[in-house]
Amino acid sequence: MAASAAPALLTLAIRGTQGVQLLHGPPQAGTPVPGFPAESSNACRSMGFSKDGSLFAWTNSTGVTIVPVGSNQAQPVCVLPRPNTLSVLFSPRNTFVALWERYFTRVEGQEGEPNLTIWSIANGEMLASFIAKSIDNWQPQWSDDESLFARNVTNEVQFYEGRNFGTIAQRLRVPGLAGFALSPGQAPYRLTIYVPAIKGSAAYVRMFQYPMFEGPNTCLANKSFFRSDKVNMSWNSTGTAVLVSTVTDVDKNDKSYYGETNLYFISAKGDYDCNVPLAKEGPIYDVTWSPNGREFVVVYGFMPAKATLYDYRCEPIFDFGTGPRNTVRFSPQGHILCIAGFGNLRGYMEMWDRKNLKMVCKPQAADSTSFEWMPDGEHILTATTAPRLRVGNQFKITHYTGTLVLQQDFQELWEVKARPFSPNPFPAKAVVAPLPASDSASTSAPPKAAYIPPHLRGKVNAQPAFKLHDEDEAPKDLSKPASEAVDASKLSKAALKNKKKRESKAKNKAGDGAEDDEETAAEATAAPAPAPAPEVAAAPVAAAAAPVSTSDLSETEKKIRNLVKKLRAVEDLKAAQAAGKKLELNQLEKLGTEAALRAEIAALEKKK
Repeated sequence: MAASAAPALLTLAIRGTQGVQLLHGPPQAGTPVPGFPAESSNACRSMGFSKDGSLFAWTNSTGVTIVPVGSNQAQPVCVLPRPNTLSVLFSPRNTFVALWERYFTRVEGQEGEPNLTIWSIANGEMLASFIAKSIDNWQPQWSDDESLFARNVTNEVQFYEGRNFGTIAQRLRVPGLAGFALSPGQAPYRLTIYVPAIKGSAAYVRMFQYPMFEGPNTCLANKSFFRSDKVNMSWNSTGTAVLVSTVTDVDKNDKSYYGETNLYFISAKGDYDCNVPLAKEGPIYDVTWSPNGREFVVVYGFMPAKATLYDYRCEPIFDFGTGPRNTVRFSPQGHILCIAGFGNLRGYMEMWDRKNLKMVCKPQAADSTSFEWMPDGEHILTATTAPRLRVGNQFKITHYTGTLVLQQDFQELWEVKARPFSPNPFPAKAVVAPLPASDSASTSAPPKAAYIPPHLRGKVNAQPAFKLHDEDEAPKDLSKPASEAVDASKLSKAALKNKKKRESKAKNKAGDGAEDDEETAAEATAAPAPAPAPEVAAAPVAAAAAPVSTSDLSETEKKIRNLVKKLRAVEDLKAAQAAGKKLELNQLEKLGTEAALRAEIAALEKKK
């Protein structure tokens, strides 16, 4: 159904004991949408917008009502007489709507009535009905142009073309089939299917192109794995690659309460697939594609969790460090990335400028059970809903800088959704930092003072005995090798000399490969040179640049070697302190030994 063009007004839908409401977002935040028919019944069990946001549907005790959004028209487009509907799904172009009800049988041993129905939105006519017993995979899938309709049946995927729901155009038969995912975009259409492990055989995900399912070389890609109880297959926006995250219910190594998780990348061309390399052990909390479809972010690892940005070939681009987070979302325009921690975490949201890879701010939305970007890419919608939390039910609209725009409290709130737009009419705006004096009610609370033992309180330079996040890792750019990321002006003399040697050898295509490795190792361990005593500063690194067997060293050389190790540890501590890390008392004492170490090394060098 072709929908009339609607003005680009932010809108949100609210469902709870007070009924169903449509409210405007910024700049008219909180005002009711004119023309929306009053729905005060608390019998609504499902609601949803169409993909382009031009239609809105909700259920009640009489059926399913579909109304236009963005116009003052009060009349519903259609009312479908299905009072037991639990879920509603629009087709991509608003031609059809799928309704799902709970499956049941009236007589034991007999087949129940169809509980999945397909309707025409234009005239309210039921076009097809099917049986879909499971709530986990009842949803049919349409291609973006609606020329293809697919649904999961026992051991097969059935395909229908156009409006012809009475004739199966193609079947993809796969014993043990548990799920499938149809690619977005235009033809040729691709799909991935998942089969769990059966009787000791490996679980696998395979990729096919419609309608070529039989014959040799029809499988575009195949990825097998032994440990998997369920998977999530996430296509990028262009339909050229899919990320497959696998989960086991139980971690056999007893390392994680949440089971074991893995992440795989598969190209739609079938020319490349791999395990996504993760730099920290632990569960995978969230994965999201960028709207451009060329990069993705993963949040993973035991707390504090790590977040990493990867390119299209699964090469890490940027490490966002570690912190209390389990959720990641790009803004619809892709210009801001939010890395947040909800659920049993405190709701801090790190807002990152994607272009400059700098954190803009870190507002907080404590006790949030849902989170999403609004289509303008400027505001976020968070909510505390039942039944997850029965107290403090509310929703908030907040600017990404932390400024609270709207907050409404409810006795019992079930669901809040933002109206989508496709295509999105809101352009990306320049990313700005929060104002110094913000009156926001949702900005981060001032950090609490660290615990200091009673015997140290009131003393000068008293340091807390323990800080929870001392071991948090700082963000770092991974797109360049570590040696290139270091400013040459900050290298010590020996490291700079090794760098020049390596560049010279690469230019002349000469030299021994093992020698190159030694020089690279020496450079990687060399810290920025301190300002005083440059001649002495070069000594430890120079000694490290020529590794030899310990048995060949004299007593003096062995002493120098040990002193070099100690000095290198001091230099590492200085670098950590310069990066903003707070050092312990014993570490600060080590920093005070630097001058003595250098003097001792210089004295031993003269004796050689």
